[in-house]
Amino acid sequence: MGKQYKSVGDMVRGLSEDEKFKNEALNELQNRGIARLLFVLRCNNKLTQKAMAEKIGCSQARVSKIEASKDEELSIKDLEDYGKALSLKLTIGYREKNIKYVDMVKYHAFEIRRYLQLLSDLSKEDEQITDGVADFHFEALINISKIIFDGVMNLKKNTRLKINRVSIKETPNTVQISGSPIARASSHIARAGDAF
Repeated sequence: MGKQYKSVGDMVRGLSEDEKFKNEALNELQNRGIARLLFVLRCNNKLTQKAMAEKIGCSQARVSKIEASKDEELSIKDLEDYGKALSLKLTIGYREKNIKYVDMVKYHAFEIRRYLQLLSDLSKEDEQITDGVADFHFEALINISKIIFDGVMNLKKNTRLKINRVSIKETPNTVQISGSPIARASSHIARAGDAF
């Protein structure tokens, strides 16, 4: 078996001695990220270019051209057409170039809160929906807590960071976390739980 590469970019770097060719090929690959995404989305939905064209209402040649395009050649309409054909909603946004990871986490936390509130608003008049939404809230609490817990544990494993005043005890069925930051968060959760 020949040499295996992790990516097409690695393959280009490994196969060619010509620096100019490598740079041009890598630049070409980087300028086609959105078109590659559209290709992957189509393939993940097990659609041929012809079937995709039928869903969009265009020719197979147009689908081929879209998937071979540089990112700068794609239009918003191309993206919308793929989204509609695949039952996906196109979302485009801006963010500050140098935004901190902490601020991204906060942004997503507020978005999670907004969507949980929308779910709660849906359930106000139906007891069965209310029960399902409540179950989902608790599922989200567990999943998000696990994500955060795993992040803390990765910090502890990968660095010599000592988490002052925080104690984590694991048993086969439970995880007990205590300490001043955790105690504050737990009291907020406990107060929120009183509302149920």
